[in-house]
Amino acid sequence: MNAPDHHIPKGPRLTSLNHGGGSGCKIAKEVLTEILKNTNKLPIPPELLIGIDTADDAAVYQLSDDIALIATTAFFMPIAGGHTIDSVEAIDGLVALGVVHPKKIKRNSDAKVGDRLILGKPLGVGVLSAALKKEQLSDAGYRQMIAVTTKPNTPEPDLAAMDGVHALTDVTGFGLAGHALELARGAKAGVAIDWAKVPLLDGVRALVEQGMVTGASGRNWEGCGKDIDLPADFSPHDQVLLSDPRTSGGLLVSCDAASVDDVLAVFKQHGFGAAAEIGEIVQGDAARLRIH
Repeated sequence: MNAPDHHIPKGPRLTSLNHGGGSGCKIAKEVLTEILKNTNKLPIPPELLIGIDTADDAAVYQLSDDIALIATTAFFMPIAGGHTIDSVEAIDGLVALGVVHPKKIKRNSDAKVGDRLILGKPLGVGVLSAALKKEQLSDAGYRQMIAVTTKPNTPEPDLAAMDGVHALTDVTGFGLAGHALELARGAKAGVAIDWAKVPLLDGVRALVEQGMVTGASGRNWEGCGKDIDLPADFSPHDQVLLSDPRTSGGLLVSCDAASVDDVLAVFKQHGFGAAAEIGEIVQGDAARLRIH
């Protein structure tokens, strides 16, 4: 059976009706922090294994020795959405529930100094969605966007079962910068990323140079830029990609050095050929991200 040949639909599109795209509509991190600042004063039952304190993607509540309930939310605007949204349009929302063995939970807060970081999908979906909204995206770019955003993160269960994998998150609305900093804060350490090793979707840097940028990219940078050290020659266009919000982003894995090849093999087995080792968790500079 031939794969579907995706072309950009003609005529009026839902993308013309919304003020932002996908996870670019998430509430800014500093605003969300202010909204939730007093919730930590509420009683927290010991069965709540993961709450809001580490900004993880789902809550986990232990039901028994062998079963824990996972719960998360998502809200959808004319194109995708996230756990939170800033919306003036009609929306749809859902709650997703699942179960997991309590000993197989991988948090975003358990990375360790010396861990290597592996990114499962290339960056740039937010840029493609911005170009789509501005009617500047080619059919090839549209096909690429659809292929990446509809590819589920199927490696996750296999990765969660690996002892060498210490922390897992996905790179979505807060961009690589924001989600890497979440790992750093949880580890009370620093994160170093080799920008040359970070995979990018085809053509996204050229689109950034043409001004195809989401508003959320700038908001992300305003929220986390103070915690990031950039090289003197780092391009403003690359800065956009570093904070680019994305829908259905790739997994960001923190694992020990001995597990890197096995983690990459899992990604390859699931068809994630662009997965790459991009950095590490480093001692010192707690909760800072250094790009080199």
